[in-house]
Amino acid sequence: MTKDLVRTNLNGRRLLGAVVPLVLAVFAAVGWKHPVFRGLAWACAILFSYDGWGRAVAYGLRASGRRAPTDLGLRLAWGMAACLFVGGVACMVHIASRPFLLGQLALGWCFSGASRMLEPARWPSRRRLTAFVGAPTLILVLVLAGTWVVVEMLHGVSLAWTNMSDDEPLYFFLPQKIVATGTMYDPFDVRRMTSYGGQFFLHAQYLSVGVHRQLNVVDAGIGTFLVMAHVVSEASALRKRRSAVLTGVLAVLLVISIDQVRYNIGSLMTSFAAVLGAHRTWVWIRTSEHRTPLDFGLLALCGVAAFVLRTSCAVPLTLFLALSVGAEALGPLRGISRSRGLLLVTRWGLLGGTFLAALLPWLILFRESTGTLIYPLARGNLTPGFAILKVESGIDYNLTHVLTDVAYPKPFATSIVLLLAALVPATWSRRRATPGTLAADAPLVAGVVIVGLCFTSIMGGAFGDSANARYYFAFLMWGLLVAVWGSSSEPGERGLPGPRLLVATIAIILHVSAVRVVLRDHLIAVVNQVDKAVGESRATAQANRQLDDAYRAAQQSIPAGAGVAATVQDPFRFDLARNSILSLDLLGGMGPAPGFPCFKGPDVLAEYLIANGLEYLVTIDMTLTYKNMELFDLPAWRRHNKLQHSFLNYEAPFVVDGMESIQVLLKTRRVVFKNDLLTVIDLRTLAAEPAVVAPTVPSGTL
Repeated sequence: MTKDLVRTNLNGRRLLGAVVPLVLAVFAAVGWKHPVFRGLAWACAILFSYDGWGRAVAYGLRASGRRAPTDLGLRLAWGMAACLFVGGVACMVHIASRPFLLGQLALGWCFSGASRMLEPARWPSRRRLTAFVGAPTLILVLVLAGTWVVVEMLHGVSLAWTNMSDDEPLYFFLPQKIVATGTMYDPFDVRRMTSYGGQFFLHAQYLSVGVHRQLNVVDAGIGTFLVMAHVVSEASALRKRRSAVLTGVLAVLLVISIDQVRYNIGSLMTSFAAVLGAHRTWVWIRTSEHRTPLDFGLLALCGVAAFVLRTSCAVPLTLFLALSVGAEALGPLRGISRSRGLLLVTRWGLLGGTFLAALLPWLILFRESTGTLIYPLARGNLTPGFAILKVESGIDYNLTHVLTDVAYPKPFATSIVLLLAALVPATWSRRRATPGTLAADAPLVAGVVIVGLCFTSIMGGAFGDSANARYYFAFLMWGLLVAVWGSSSEPGERGLPGPRLLVATIAIILHVSAVRVVLRDHLIAVVNQVDKAVGESRATAQANRQLDDAYRAAQQSIPAGAGVAATVQDPFRFDLARNSILSLDLLGGMGPAPGFPCFKGPDVLAEYLIANGLEYLVTIDMTLTYKNMELFDLPAWRRHNKLQHSFLNYEAPFVVDGMESIQVLLKTRRVVFKNDLLTVIDLRTLAAEPAVVAPTVPSGTL
C-alpha cells in the first residue's frame, strides 16, 4: 500500500509545491481588484519565479556532476542573479520591455513547476517530523522570520511615502522606461553614475504588473524575504549543534532589529541578500573537492548581482572572494609550491574572467548613458568640475569623518563590537570552526568589512553619516550576520556559551533595547498604513489618474516621436513609448559629447539640446519652493551654495546655472502648452505664437 502511494508522486514536498501556488492563485483572484492584495500577490509571484530560476540553475549544476544539496536561500539567490544577468543582456539589446519581463517571470514559474515534478517521490519520514517537532528553536526562528516577512511585505505595499527628489524622478522613471522601451538609456541623468541598474531592473519586473506607489515592496518586502531565507536555511543546517541553538534566534533578531537607514527606494535589503548569496554560494562550492568553470561562473553571477544592486559592495566582496579563493588554493603557508601558485593564478583567472563576462552587459549599458565603464576611475560625460564622489583634503578631516561614520548608530548600534569580536583569534576554546564554513570566514569577513567601511567613508567625504550608512549598509549587515554565525563555532565549557557567543548575545540585546521604541512605532505605523491603504485606495487611484491626465495632456501637445527634455517631478507619468523622453536630472551635471554647456547661456543650451535630438522641453516653474522636493527648487539650490564639505555645495553652481537658463528659455521660446503644473516649449521656435492653455489641475492633486 505504501509503495503504491509513493508511486502516485503525492509526497509531502510535491503536495506543498502544488498547494502554495494554488493558495497564491486563490488569494490573487479574490483580492486582485484591490491594490494592496494585488501587490502582495505579485511580490509572492516574483519570489516564486526566482525560486524557479534557482532550481533551473541547480538542475544544470547537477547535470554537470554536482550533487551537493541546495536550500531555499541559495535557490532564491541564484534565481535573482540569473534574472539580473538575463535582464542585463535584454536591456543591452533594448528588448527588456513588459512582454519580455512577463515572459522571464513566467519562465521561472515553469522551471519551478517542472523541477517539482521531477523530484523523487517520498513521504516525509517519521524521523524527520519528530526531529523538526523536537527542535523548538528552529520553529521559533521560522515563526519570527515568517512574521517579520509578512510585516515588511505589508509595509512595502501600503507605504505611501516617497523621497520626492529621488524616487519619482529616478527610481520610478528608469524602471518605467525599461517597461516601456526595453532599456534605461538616459544620458543626462547624473545619478545614473551611482548605479549600474540592477535595482532599476528589479523595479521594472514589479512594474510589469504592479504600480509605482508600491515599489517599496521590492526592497522592503522581497528583499527581507531573501535575507530571511538565508537565515532560516543556515539555522536549519546548524540546528544539531548545541552552540547554534541560540545563534539562529540571534540572527533573526539581528535582521528584525535593523534600524533602517532608508532614504529612498534604492537597494538595501536586496543588495544585503545578494552579498549573502554570493558568500553562501562560495561556501557551497567548497563542499566539493573538484572545481569546474561552472562553479566560478555561478559565483561570478552572484557577485555581479550584488555589484549591480549596490556598487559600494564591490570593494569588500571582491576583496573577500579574492583572498578566500586564494587562501584555499595556496593551502597552509608552509606548503606553498609552484603547483599551488599555478592553481591560485588559474582560479583567480577563472573567477575574474567569469565575473567580467557576467558584468559586461551592465558595463555596456552603463557606458551607453554615462560615457564610461567604471566611475570614478573615469569620469565619462560628467561636466568638468561637477562632483558626485569627492575625497576631501586633510588627514584630520578624513579621520574624523571615518570615526563619525563608524560610530553612527544606524543600522546597528553595536556593530563595531560584533566586528571586533569576530576579528579576535579563536584561541579561547579547544574547538575551532570547521574550515570552509561561514563561521570559519568570520574573521576575514570582519576584516574586509572594516576596510570597506573606511573606503566608503573616505570616498564619500562630502556625504554625511546618514547618507554613507546607505552605501555600506549591505556589506556591514553581511559582516554582522557572519559574525553572529561565527560565534556558534566556539562552545564554552560544560555546554555554556563561548566568549564570542556571549559577546554577540549581549551586543544584540543592547541594540534591541536601544531600538525597541523604533520597532514599536514601526509596527504601529504598518498597521495604520495598511488600514489607510485599504480604506483610501479609490481616492489614491483617482488622484494618480488626475496627475497622469495632466502629464499626458502636456505630452499630447508634442508630436509623436519627437525628442523631449524633461525637468519635472514625475517623468514616469509620460507615455515613454510615444516619445523619446530624457530627464535633465541635476541640471548641468552630465551630457553627451561635447558636454553639457554650463555657464554659456540659455541659447547655447537650447542649441545643444536640439543637436541631441531634443526639440521640446517640459518643465515646471523652478522659482517656486516645493515642499519635500528640492530637485528643481531654484531657491533651495541657491542656498546650497553656502554649504561646506557637502556634495550639494559642489553641485549647486552647475544646477543653478541650468535652472536659470531654463527660466530664460520659458520667456524666449514658444510655449505650446501650459497648465498649473507643466509648461511645454518648442526649443526651435522663438516666442511669438500664444500658448495652448489647458484647464487647471484639480486642487489637492499636486
